[in-house]
Amino acid sequence: MYAAMRSPQGTCTRCATARSFSAQPQISAGGRIGRELLRASGISPISKATSENVETLLALCVQGVGACFCPENLLQTALSPEQLAQLHILPLCPSASYPICFGYLRRSYPWSVLSEFIRIAREQIRSA
Repeated sequence: MYAAMRSPQGTCTRCATARSFSAQPQISAGGRIGRELLRASGISPISKATSENVETLLALCVQGVGACFCPENLLQTALSPEQLAQLHILPLCPSASYPICFGYLRRSYPWSVLSEFIRIAREQIRSA
């Protein structure tokens, strides 16, 4: 999990905590991990905009109006290299990650879309 923001603040060499965002007046804390990090740091952000769409939140970060907590792979796919260069991207502490799993219906025949999804998911896990 990573945090992205556009600001002149210094960067952290180990991992970011919610205190890194205390100077951000407009921050979205829509996700569970973001809310927990902010609460643990004693920060109560004033949210002027929220969205369930991480691409919208990242676009707001690029415009300089807040911060966003999101997985690294979303940063890489949602933003151009030029946009990424405008942001401070901070890795969060290991406690900001969590396992995911998925289930699917057993079938007597292979379904190519499902097989491809599983292959890509395994590839992503290995590269993480």
